[in-house]
Amino acid sequence: MTSELWSPADIARFIGRQESTVRGWLRRARSYGVELEPAGRDLTTGAKLYPAEDIRAAAERMPGRGARTDLRDVQEPQCPNTPPNPPPRSDPPGSSAES
Repeated sequence: MTSELWSPADIARFIGRQESTVRGWLRRARSYGVELEPAGRDLTTGAKLYPAEDIRAAAERMPGRGARTDLRDVQEPQCPNTPPNPPPRSDPPGSSAES
């Protein structure tokens, strides 16, 4: 039985990132305790090929995208075409202030 082999482009589609991100991820895998060895090369493109089951296992062990807590107090920018929020009204809409 032949195992399925994935190129960096295939891995990028699997994890939802760009191929350049995957190449860095593959280089750093060892520092996270994940051993990923290429099982061959694509004869057409020359890209390294990795066993799909190894990539799936490694994806579970690699750290995900962290949430930056230093940006939580920053207000989100408004779209340039969105008018600023008006100040709150002191009287309810529909009531007459002159009555």
